[in-house]
Amino acid sequence: MKNIIAIHDPEEIHTYVRDLWRTDLFRDSQDDENGYIRGIVDDLAQRPVVFFEMDDPSIEWSQFTTWMGAYALRPDYDSDAIHDLYYLHEFVHGATMEYDTGLSFVDWHRKMCENEMLASVHSEALVYFELKGLRDLSFDFDIWVDRYLKDRGKLHPYGATMTSWRRVDGNISVHGFTHHNTKEALLKARKESMTTPDPFDFLEMQLHYYAMQNVQWSNIWKDHFREVEEHMASYLKLAEEDRAAALEMHVGWLRDMRNPDPLLHNQVTPYEREAIAFAKIVEANKKRQGNQILKA
Repeated sequence: MKNIIAIHDPEEIHTYVRDLWRTDLFRDSQDDENGYIRGIVDDLAQRPVVFFEMDDPSIEWSQFTTWMGAYALRPDYDSDAIHDLYYLHEFVHGATMEYDTGLSFVDWHRKMCENEMLASVHSEALVYFELKGLRDLSFDFDIWVDRYLKDRGKLHPYGATMTSWRRVDGNISVHGFTHHNTKEALLKARKESMTTPDPFDFLEMQLHYYAMQNVQWSNIWKDHFREVEEHMASYLKLAEEDRAAALEMHVGWLRDMRNPDPLLHNQVTPYEREAIAFAKIVEANKKRQGNQILKA
């Protein structure tokens, strides 16, 4: 974690995020007052943001610093669309993550898994319904959402009508759309694929393994998850009164948490012991889940 960029002003957050996008689809959607991306960035900007460059990607690439209010910059994607999808995923986390200092480990694990599923459904499925033409620009192999893009009837009984980012409840929408069925249908289908996958469906089995990886991640954090939850809750409470002061405090915490363990030699990321442990798990799981086969 180096070259930290901390922004508390909402308009500056909008400008910075817009400059991150590499595709016209994402930029245009943010520029559109009623756009899907605009809604996400509006919600993201309700809190201060921190961006940083990775000092040691072998450790930091899989570290979930977004949970800690800090977004890793990843400029090295070959595909502009995949680059934008990465940031979309993280920004959905940032726009929706809630913190609760009183949760048990089991309830905290559920909260984190539900938030991860929400971010994944937006960045791996729903965005293709919202930004027409994006699928042709992204992955050159089969992905899970293709089956629904090709046959929207598979989302029955919920249907597959257009959705909105900031749905309040039922059919109420901030952005003027009166349907939310696509999002709800995709969330339902995603959970079913994760929990009861077809054993002959390669892509569903991948999702199932990623659900198991969530358990591994939570186990790593069992001793320290409350520390992060308590800090983030205090930070966001202060930000309601003074965004600049809260951000200064938060950046100080991020820097302090890079050096709590004298036995670690790198000390480049907060909670480095947990980061190293999970990086090893992710590397092993990529091989088990067959990521390299799909990219071949």
